[in-house]
Amino acid sequence: MRITRVVAVTALALGLSLNPAPAHAEPPVESSCQFSDGTLSDTTVILGATGIVPVDLAVTATGCRPNTAAVVEFAELFRGEIHATTDDPTRWAGTVDIDVDYLYNKDAGVEWPGVVILNGESSDFGATITVLRDSRLTTHVPSKVKKGKKLHIAGYLTRADWSRIAYSGYENQLVWLQFRPSGGSYKTISKFRSRRGIQAGSVYENLKAKKSGCFRWKFDGSSTTDSVVSKADCTTVH
Repeated sequence: MRITRVVAVTALALGLSLNPAPAHAEPPVESSCQFSDGTLSDTTVILGATGIVPVDLAVTATGCRPNTAAVVEFAELFRGEIHATTDDPTRWAGTVDIDVDYLYNKDAGVEWPGVVILNGESSDFGATITVLRDSRLTTHVPSKVKKGKKLHIAGYLTRADWSRIAYSGYENQLVWLQFRPSGGSYKTISKFRSRRGIQAGSVYENLKAKKSGCFRWKFDGSSTTDSVVSKADCTTVH
């Protein structure tokens, strides 16, 4: 079930954590505690229609007690907890779960700044994260065709729809058709814009069959959606 943003923001406003709370309250820390130099294992996260992607986070802590925990959040949607590492008490680390249940389609491609919250005060630590919609692409050609006859190469471009919790056709996008002859390498031979309306996301090309080989469609991505190359489908020209 999708968790509405109203619920998430209300919980944050009331000071409630969406993650399990620590077993005991930590002692107050010095007011001079500062966080900086944030690094993420992934600054761009690709999300399908469902699921959670964990992102590792590390920040430099100055003037902070090492036995204290702090909360990290991005856009009041994704939260995690960081602690001082064993090897270096000035380097705090943890994990933030990027959960598609908190996202709307309009959130794709937005650069979300991260903040550390400690003792009710938040501070920027110099890291951002961008979430993109996952995409899928298929290719289909007949397994055999006579030389000189029409060869129909079809495909279907879809992307994650976070509102519908499904994949739907991605219309009016430039998709490249590539061909690899037997024993050769792939080369782009044409381009096509995915169809609109009831056939949204569909792509196709009609060529004269000349030689045996494999076809695939390639999508370079957009500001909101990840790139994808379809699995190849091969035909024998006889």
